[in-house]
Amino acid sequence: MILFVSLLPALVGLSAVEQAPFPQARTTFNQDEFVTRVPVQLRSKASRFVWTEVRGPRCIASHYIRGALLSGRNHVDFVMSSERRFRATFGNACPALDFYDGFYVNSPNRLICAGRDEIRSRMGGSCSIESFRQLVPLRRVAIP
Repeated sequence: MILFVSLLPALVGLSAVEQAPFPQARTTFNQDEFVTRVPVQLRSKASRFVWTEVRGPRCIASHYIRGALLSGRNHVDFVMSSERRFRATFGNACPALDFYDGFYVNSPNRLICAGRDEIRSRMGGSCSIESFRQLVPLRRVAIP
């Protein structure tokens, strides 16, 4: 029993690391447009859910964005404060690999819209957002 009690803080610490929160995305107003800096995390190999894509909106509100996950070669997943997720898809000539250190999105009205807006990497590259798809958790996956 004493051993279990002494290991309890370590076990709680491990679960906190697994579900580390995103640093909050920040939106500022600069020269007639809103600029949102979005922090990025790499997708964990041990995901709790299998995600499936369904029809998404044309625009998402930048003030609800918590962060983003690099999830594939031509897309980035936005994680919202409501725990919803939206996948932004880019063209084939625009790999998302340059966005590992975070990115910026400029918009005139705090809405990030497919077909209008683009994301800009801190390294200077940019990609136009072609579409948004909503991600829905399909089922729980047992983590070994």
